[in-house]
Amino acid sequence: FSTYATTQTGHTIIAGYGEVGSRVAARLIEEKRPLVVIENAEKPATELRETGVEVILGNAAEADALARAGLANAQCLILALPYAFETARVIAQAGQINPSLHIIARAESVVEADYLRDLGIGTIILAEEEIARGILGKISGTKSDYVKNLTETSPEEPLSSIN
Repeated sequence: FSTYATTQTGHTIIAGYGEVGSRVAARLIEEKRPLVVIENAEKPATELRETGVEVILGNAAEADALARAGLANAQCLILALPYAFETARVIAQAGQINPSLHIIARAESVVEADYLRDLGIGTIILAEEEIARGILGKISGTKSDYVKNLTETSPEEPLSSIN
């Protein structure tokens, strides 16, 4: 685990395999997209690696973990980290290592989103907006659609707003 480095190119890196990162990873795995996950908790990292996914055990804000994840040759970096400060540390390094990298960052509030936007991130997923969009999706349409939407739930629905 501690010295493993990927040889992939053109892949997506997910930093953080918690509630958000694991859902995004599940979709990318289902779509058979090349993927490397950086996770600092050993148990989920080990469990994910046992499924065949390349996992770097470490902190995504550390240069070594980013290098071992193949940041220089990656196509996309998804920052599913819960804290904007940690996300900002990753962004600063990523931009220097791979200026053409497409970065998608998670933000929990408008203040965090503005902070990340000021760092030059073009794609920010704001939790508040996505929750509102999901609620509105459940109540939009005709009355029969409204009733149907309120009674149907799917674990995949939140992912439709991520992609």
